[in-house]
Amino acid sequence: MSNLILFGFKGVGKTYFGKLVADALKLPFIDTDDLIEKGFELSVKEIYEKVGEEEFRKIETKVILELIDSSSIIALGGGAPLSSQNIEHLQKIGQFAYLFADFPRVEKRVQSASFLTKSLYQTYLDRMKIYEKIPAKKIDLTLLDDERIVEELKRVKGSKYGV
Repeated sequence: MSNLILFGFKGVGKTYFGKLVADALKLPFIDTDDLIEKGFELSVKEIYEKVGEEEFRKIETKVILELIDSSSIIALGGGAPLSSQNIEHLQKIGQFAYLFADFPRVEKRVQSASFLTKSLYQTYLDRMKIYEKIPAKKIDLTLLDDERIVEELKRVKGSKYGV
């Protein structure tokens, strides 16, 4: 058993592709943002605005630390990989797939970035530096159609190490 854990910037399609892969492989799908929302009965954006980034990250980490090795497809919130504690735990229960999209694609998909303390572009650049350091299979969404992305993710799920 081993989870396939999807990460990448906000709006790249972690939930969309996660659900497609989960359906194709007949595995459970878990979205950490959905788990957080269920606990608060508010949207992630509302929770983030209400409690602030520091408290939100603590909530997110608590949810992530409760995840177990269950042969699921897991989509992380865009900021979840910023915590080394999250990464260390997730490495024990699965392999990573990094869904990468160039900034123009992200900018087009992200409707509102009002939750960010920096510009969307600066946040994108800062997170790319962190994402690139995580041992993961990088899938460049700008080069592939949806069907090929799903095939790539299925291949990662089927491999022993995911990279």
